[in-house]
Amino acid sequence: MLKVFSYLNITLALLYFFLYLLNSNSVTITAILLVIIHNGVVLKSVKENRRFTFWHFVLAMLNLVFAGFLLTWLVNIIRSSLQYDYFANSWFYILISSLLILSILFQLLAMRLRKY
Repeated sequence: MLKVFSYLNITLALLYFFLYLLNSNSVTITAILLVIIHNGVVLKSVKENRRFTFWHFVLAMLNLVFAGFLLTWLVNIIRSSLQYDYFANSWFYILISSLLILSILFQLLAMRLRKY
């Protein structure tokens, strides 16, 4: 299950980057890069059947912070779409952002519950 969430996170992070953040600021692009790096490290650890180290959880917390920022942006998009009654261009952003947030949260939960 952890592998599935890791691959899903990488895919959604790349999709989010290419669709919405290509001309964004460096902090957001760095956060997307951290999501990809963290999931690559998790996949390597799962493949080699190794325990997670302190650095895995540091990267996981940074991913959690990014998910919080994504949630804030998502709420702002939904509020402005409701205010101006314009959802035509917002649905896909809402879908991708929601999936990325949920995937990050479920992966962190799966990391926490992983047994050796």
